[in-house]
Amino acid sequence: MPSDPELLAKVIGKKCTVKIAQKVLEMFEPVSKDPSRMFSPKLEVVRKEQEKLYKSRSERGKKGMANRWKKKASSDNTVNNTVIATDNQEQNRTEQNRKVEKELSNESSKKPKSAPPSPPSRIPKPFPITPEMYSWLAEEFPEGFDHKTAHENFIEYWTNESGTKALKLDWHLTWKRGMRLAKKWQDEDAQNAANGKNGRGKSNLQVSRERDYSKFEGLDPIAEFGTPKRG
Repeated sequence: MPSDPELLAKVIGKKCTVKIAQKVLEMFEPVSKDPSRMFSPKLEVVRKEQEKLYKSRSERGKKGMANRWKKKASSDNTVNNTVIATDNQEQNRTEQNRKVEKELSNESSKKPKSAPPSPPSRIPKPFPITPEMYSWLAEEFPEGFDHKTAHENFIEYWTNESGTKALKLDWHLTWKRGMRLAKKWQDEDAQNAANGKNGRGKSNLQVSRERDYSKFEGLDPIAEFGTPKRG
C-alpha cells in the first residue's frame, strides 16, 4: 500500500481521515526496494504460507489427474478390447447365421413346392366310377349294395343342386360319404320291404329326394334324418 497518509486515506475511502491513515501505516513497514510502498511482515508470512499450500495442492492435483488419466486410458483400452472382441463374436455369429440361412434356403429350394389347394367346384361332368373307386366299393360293401343305382342317384342329386351347397373341395370324399348313405337307405328299404312296410315300392332315387345328401357327414343317416314315412 502507499506510504503517503493522504493517498492511503483516499484509497481507503469515505470517512477515512489522514490521521486514521497514519495510525494504519504504523502497523506496516516500508518496502526496502520501494520506500513509497508499505507492507505487513505478518501478512507476508501468511501470504507465503498460502502460496506454499497452493503450490503443494496444485502438484497433488496434477499427480492425481495424471493417475486418473492413466486409469481412464487403461479402462478405455479394456473397453475397446472388449468392444472389439464383442464385435468379432457378433461378426462370427452373423456369418454362422448366414451360412445356416443359406443352407436352409438351399434345402427349401430343393423341396418340391406343393400346389395351391383347388377352390370348391361343382360335381365334375362326367363323373365315372374309376378303378380306385371300384376297389373302395368292394372293400367297403362286399355284398348287398346296388352301387350303380346309388351312383346315378348321387350324380343326379348334385347336378340338380344349386348354390354354395353344391360346391365341394373333394368330390371323391363326398362320393364316399354319399355311397355310405345310399347303402344305409338300401338296407332300410330292404328291411321295410321284408316287413311289408314298403307297399308303394319307392325307388332309391325317390327315397334320396326325401333326404339331403349334403347334410350327411359320416353320421348314422337314420339317426341324422329319421326313417322316411311310407305308405
